[in-house]
Amino acid sequence: MKSEIETKLEQFAIKRSYPFCYSCYSRAAQSGVCAKCGTDDCMREYPGHGVEFGTQWIYKAILESELEPISEGDAFEDYMREVYPETTVVGFLNLDTVTTMRDQDPTAWDCAQSEWMDAQLSDEVFFTPDNGTTIYSMSDVEALLEKGGG
Repeated sequence: MKSEIETKLEQFAIKRSYPFCYSCYSRAAQSGVCAKCGTDDCMREYPGHGVEFGTQWIYKAILESELEPISEGDAFEDYMREVYPETTVVGFLNLDTVTTMRDQDPTAWDCAQSEWMDAQLSDEVFFTPDNGTTIYSMSDVEALLEKGGG
């Protein structure tokens, strides 16, 4: 089942691409029917990126070229810095809290980061068009859609 944002991105990709008849190797009418051979089994052409069936590859290319992906590690660290105090006193040492947590138990840090990211994706704070390989801020994606009329 497609999410609302995926539906909007699909419509955005359709607006930014053209129907393409691979049999005739030419652009088809905007209706998606080839004027030469009459087929309605058209691919999509995204100028500068090629021709393929579907739209996910198009909106992935658009996001890749127009938005800056977030670093999962940096985003989690920023969040942790908002939640915990800047420094922690251990004996006579005044240590950076987040760095200490990350360095003292990397496994727990990775587990917490993974759970936090899952929650952010579930709450639609972030969006990933490719199951976690590339992550974008949902507000950036929505701003792109508004700007581009998607």
